[in-house]
Amino acid sequence: KSSEQVFAILENLVRERGKTVVAVTHDLDMAARMDRRIHIVDGKIG
Repeated sequence: KSSEQVFAILENLVRERGKTVVAVTHDLDMAARMDRRIHIVDGKIG
């Protein structure tokens, strides 16, 4: 539940205040909710 609360706060910053958020996660479900994803594999952007 904590990650959901943090995500809601970050989402609010983006939507209501026009902020950019850079997040790092191994949670694929959470990553799928992001507007843009950049994958890093073996230390390289892929």
